[in-house]
Amino acid sequence: MSIVVLDTDVASAILRGRVDERLRARLTGRTLGITFVTLGELTKWTVVRSWGPRRLADLARWRRGLVLLHRLPLATYNGKDYADFAEHDRLRLLDLA
Repeated sequence: MSIVVLDTDVASAILRGRVDERLRARLTGRTLGITFVTLGELTKWTVVRSWGPRRLADLARWRRGLVLLHRLPLATYNGKDYADFAEHDRLRLLDLA
């Protein structure tokens, strides 16, 4: 099994149905994953952009097919940017600052 972690821009393109043939070819046969940061960004967008029930259901359905990479430590020089995740979501930070 080959896992590919999608950045938020790629996840967004897939959700909007904007997948070109090059991307489709590179992802075919792979297990798709996202990080907790991408999940947080997508979730925030649902609120900021006032998604309706249909789009929320589409996101939930799409999300069920992904691997969520969690419980892994995050090495960063910007620990303050992730302090809320560490405090509220049990993110293990390796703050290198």
